[in-house]
Amino acid sequence: DAVIEKQKVELAKLKEQERLAKERENQILEEAKEAAAAEWRKKVENIESNWKGKFTDKLEESKRLEETLKTTEERAAGLAQGLQDKMANAHTESSQVKAEFDSFKVMTKRMLSDKEEELNRLRLLEQGLSTRPQVNEANREEAMLQAVAESLNSGAGAKWRGRGVALIILLTGF
Repeated sequence: DAVIEKQKVELAKLKEQERLAKERENQILEEAKEAAAAEWRKKVENIESNWKGKFTDKLEESKRLEETLKTTEERAAGLAQGLQDKMANAHTESSQVKAEFDSFKVMTKRMLSDKEEELNRLRLLEQGLSTRPQVNEANREEAMLQAVAESLNSGAGAKWRGRGVALIILLTGF
């Protein structure tokens, strides 16, 4: 009976040891699970943090690009307005230059017409002069001087003498 009792006690001790071993095993298993879960949570947090950082960086980059785009659009709008203004000025200036050119063209045509008329008049005058007999200037002056001298010598006298001298001076350029 003592042996059975001893074996029962040993069996109870073994069962207790087995229970303690199972508890210890369960505790180790729980600790391992908790450690694995903690490690997994840490990895997830790191991944999440990494993605949040990337997202924040991309969001900031997107905002910078949006601001750059807005600035570029404003500049482009300013440049477009400037180009439109320059184009309007160029159009206005070209219209003014065209009007001035047209005015100049009309004036030039009128001047050419006037000069043509003057040339025609001079040609007609030249033709009229060329058909007249050529009088030698020296012969004409001499004939006038003789006529004056004869009239002075003819006795018309002193009355005509002063006038005759004046006429001679005028004609000869003395």
